[in-house]
Amino acid sequence: MISTIPQNEKLFITAQELMEQPKPKWLVKGLIHEGTLAFLSGYPSTGKSFIALELAACICEGKPFFGQEVTQGEVLYVAFERGDFTGQRLEGLTKEKGYTLTGFYANDPYTVLTLDLGEGETQLCEFLDNQGIKPKLIIYDTLRASFEGDENSSSLAQKVMTTMRKVNKRYDSTALVVHHLNQFGRLRGSTAFIGDADTELVVTEGTGANIDKVYLKSRKQNNARKFEKYTLTKQKVELEGDETTIVFNLEARLEEDTSPEEDSLQTDRQRLICEIVNNQQGVMSLRGVSDAMKEETGTEPNRETLKKELRLLNASGELNYAVEGNIHKIWAVAA
Repeated sequence: MISTIPQNEKLFITAQELMEQPKPKWLVKGLIHEGTLAFLSGYPSTGKSFIALELAACICEGKPFFGQEVTQGEVLYVAFERGDFTGQRLEGLTKEKGYTLTGFYANDPYTVLTLDLGEGETQLCEFLDNQGIKPKLIIYDTLRASFEGDENSSSLAQKVMTTMRKVNKRYDSTALVVHHLNQFGRLRGSTAFIGDADTELVVTEGTGANIDKVYLKSRKQNNARKFEKYTLTKQKVELEGDETTIVFNLEARLEEDTSPEEDSLQTDRQRLICEIVNNQQGVMSLRGVSDAMKEETGTEPNRETLKKELRLLNASGELNYAVEGNIHKIWAVAA
């Protein structure tokens, strides 16, 4: 094999040279590094897209994202599904929070989007170059709608991730990918998605008295400690023509190193569910959890509510068990 590397070019460098290289910079301090690939995941209708658009507005204007400093720059929001609601959501942000959204770009919801990230970066880059857009952040919403084919295919997943990383490198940008969780509370599709990701931020819904809240926490954070948990409250915004939308406001930010009781976003009921499930050995049934709760509280829990709470706790990483798709069985997760 004939080498194509010039003789005076070094392929390998020393440890000292590595340590002297520039340190990674934050796009959002404590949350997302510049040039990385981050996932914003959650079950449907948990507010993922609203949170992504809030982040976009903050990056455009250099304003803190729920209290965290950001690096300002242009943002591209690619709505692969239901883009017709993007305008309303942006209108809510401008009306309620005063964003001007200068430097924000998105695809026209009334134009058919033919992008397929599984086919490479060429088409997306042509659109950006033709309009002279150099995004600091690109939001892909949602992952599943961004390519044709089986999302469980590891080879296809690698192609999609490679496409996004090539775009990042070309424009010195960062990728935020909105994606759904599966029935086990993990990223849907091939494990290659989470395996290649630098960060995963998980959105979960509150229940009961906390139904108007969502929680944002870190489940994967390469080369940094997992950030604080955020409690966000939904606020309804009235628009013209009897239309409405919502925005989120920061209610609380819990430090990672607080005590378990203070650090928990759970209700007493959810803590009881965790205690029952995590203290079991081997497989247990939904009926088993229900019976144990009835024995502790004297009241049999509603079956559908219990299923939702199990999914919520599993998605937030609170259970040491995995929940089967139909929630009829729960089994221990291998260490």
